[in-house]
Amino acid sequence: MALHDWEVQATYRNNKKRYGRIDTALDKMREYYEFWATEMNLHLVFGNMQKRPWQFIIIGVLRTFADVDNVKAQGSLL
Repeated sequence: MALHDWEVQATYRNNKKRYGRIDTALDKMREYYEFWATEMNLHLVFGNMQKRPWQFIIIGVLRTFADVDNVKAQGSLL
């Protein structure tokens, strides 16, 4: 499995630099994505890369504070 999102990679590097330990950096990331990001209407963007069309990966993480019920109320754009 792979995650190719610059923000997640930068967060990992910054946490590793700040806390000096890999396990602490990962714990801080886990805390963020399991507790804080769940309040942000988190979306994972899946896709593949040209060199590996058979392999789907997470290529992005999107967050929005939009009310999910209001978004669903919009209906079809067709």
